Amino acid sequence: MKKKHVYVIVPLLGLIIFVAYYWNFRAGYDRHQDEIALKARHDREEAIREQNRTREKAVQMALAEQERRKADREKHEAEENKRKDDRAAAYQARDQAAVVASQARDKADRLEKDVATVKEQIAKIRQDEKFLRADLANVESYVAKAQENVRALTGVTEKIAKADAAEVTYHTAVTAALTKKKS
Repeated sequence: MKKKHVYVIVPLLGLIIFVAYYWNFRAGYDRHQDEIALKARHDREEAIREQNRTREKAVQMALAEQERRKADREKHEAEENKRKDDRAAAYQARDQAAVVASQARDKADRLEKDVATVKEQIAKIRQDEKFLRADLANVESYVAKAQENVRALTGVTEKIAKADAAEVTYHTAVTAALTKKKS
């Protein structure tokens, strides 16, 4: 019978050891599972907090990058607007210069025509001057001849006046002599 007890006692002893081990394991297992779950939850929460911090940093960096891009875009737009304004001012200055140049060209052409007209007038005046100088020389020689003729005629008139005076004197003397003779 001894052997029969062994078949019952050993499994019973194994069962007692197993129950004690299971009881100990079960009490520790739930605690261990709770600790694992708590640690896992803590790790998840820590990971979430870390993700939130990382996201917050990413958001801040994204906002800073967005502000930088916005500032760059505004700067670029300001530079582009300045270039456009400068280009428009340059085009306007070019057009104004073209207008001024065209006006200057027109004025130069007009002045060249005026110069040509004045040169023609000067040539005509010089021709008239030559003609007038020749005419003046003719008039001066005519005046000199006329003055000479006046002097000659004055001399002739004086001779005629002297002759008339001599004739009157002669006639008076002849008449007086004839009257004397008749008397």
